[in-house]
Amino acid sequence: IVHANSPQDVISRMEMMIFMSGINIPIWMIRKHIVNAIDLIVHLEQFIGGKRRVTYITEVRELKNDEITLADLFRFEQEKIDKDGNVVGKWFATGIKPLFISDFQKMGIELSAELFNP
Repeated sequence: IVHANSPQDVISRMEMMIFMSGINIPIWMIRKHIVNAIDLIVHLEQFIGGKRRVTYITEVRELKNDEITLADLFRFEQEKIDKDGNVVGKWFATGIKPLFISDFQKMGIELSAELFNP
């Protein structure tokens, strides 16, 4: 568990925690290990009244030009707060198909491509 304000902030916090450990590792190597170790970030956001909801499902995709690239697969958008103080909103797919689909297929798990259609 990493406390962060966004999926991108999760990556920044992980890098910072490694730097704070005192281990002298170049940033490109830290990022390479993060990309190799983490496939998805499931981000929870705290809303009014203290309730938490998953707001992003984000894939950690690759290391490109020494930067970690992320892709939001699904997002939750708040529409309103109901009379009971509950967050009301909708989930939507961004249209980005994850890189890990082929890994699932190798294990005999079929994910419908329609799942990722907006």
